[in-house]
Formats: sequence, C-alpha cells, structure tokens
Amino acid sequence: MISLKKYLESQQTNSIAPQKRVEGDLLPAVVNASGSALMEMGNSSMEACPGTDANGYKSGTFQNFTINSDGTVSAKYSNGQNQTVGQIALANVTNLQGLQLLGDGDYATTLASGTASVGAAGTGGLATIEDDALEASNVNISSEFSDLIVARRAFEANAKSVTTFDTVTQDTINMVH
Repeated sequence: MISLKKYLESQQTNSIAPQKRVEGDLLPAVVNASGSALMEMGNSSMEACPGTDANGYKSGTFQNFTINSDGTVSAKYSNGQNQTVGQIALANVTNLQGLQLLGDGDYATTLASGTASVGAAGTGGLATIEDDALEASNVNISSEFSDLIVARRAFEANAKSVTTFDTVTQDTINMVH
C-alpha cells in the first residue's frame, strides 16, 4: 500500500490533474474537488492516477499536507502554493459488531452489519477528522502494573496455601498409618 504522504511526495509539482475516476462500488478513495480519484484504497495495488495540467504557477515540490475536519486533504508546495488534492471518505454501518474482520485492520460489511453509508466527514452522522492528532491509549499503565503485582502476589499466596495443605494432609496420612 502507498501512503498519502508518499504519494504526494512522488508528485514533483502542484500542477496535478488526476484523470482516473472511481467507478462502481464506493471504495475508500482520496478524490479531488472534481471527483477524480488520486488513489484508490480498495485493493492491495493502490494505483496512483497520473496526469499533469499546467496551472500558471512556477514548479514546486511537495513539502507537507494537512487534513481538515471534513476530510479535505490540502498539499503545501515549495513555491508557496496550497492545493486541495482530495477528500477522505468515511463509512458507518448500523451494527459494528456485525463487521467481518479481514485482517490487518480491514473489515468487510456483512448482512449482520448492514450496508455501509459512505460520505464526507461531519455529514450524515459521521465523525469529523482531527489532523496531526495522536490517539492515546486509554490504559493507565501504572495502575495496570500495580494490579498485575497484586494478582501475582495473590497467586503466590494461593500456591503456598495449597502446598501447605498438601504437606499437612501428607503428615496426617503418615500419622494414621
């Protein structure tokens, strides 16, 4: 798979005018404002859509990209130009538990999950996107480590009591004989 950053870095100028259109089923894709696909994300051979069109600006190389809360992807180039290069589509289903795990974080809809409703971020009940954010873990590592130590000590105490019980039982049996 090709990442969005690597794709944008592979473009040498900001005069990108992709020509390939997404047809058929709605697969996650990065598309530009005219609806042309920059890259398809539905298969393992993600295909960048080549094409150039002079836009009047001097040549510039890709420097960075940002993603707005509505999923709009904007590229910044060394010639000072910013260009909207696509929009990330989000999808939702009525029953998340009904999705089929395909592996590597990929899921497929099933009859149990319902049909995916695909749209732009922030519309139709879909979430918004936050650029340059890191999703933190919801685990308090110090608390969990303390709980692990307590559980280990409880196990050791239980194991010692079983050993003691076995010893007492064996001594009692030896006294009877």
